[in-house]
Amino acid sequence: MLPVESGLPTRRLVVLAASAFVVLAAEPSYLLIDTAVIGHLGTAQLGGLGIAVAVIGLLLVIGEFVEYGTTSRAARASVRVTSTVHTQRGWRPRGSH
Repeated sequence: MLPVESGLPTRRLVVLAASAFVVLAAEPSYLLIDTAVIGHLGTAQLGGLGIAVAVIGLLLVIGEFVEYGTTSRAARASVRVTSTVHTQRGWRPRGSH
């Protein structure tokens, strides 16, 4: 197994966290703005939007579940492939003798 480098710079970590926050906050913000705009049209339109928001929210939860569930598997597979390639080429990870 390849060694994991620790000590990721704090600034880079904050940038990654901030961008992830913006992405995750975009969809609820979009739905909230839709609700405000559609609310001026009438109750039937607002009811339809309520159903649409529930369906989109459910699809987002399912998508995030699949995304978070498969990310670690893809990373492990990538490490195995990279490790195999390095072994075949005779490369050794840093710190191994």
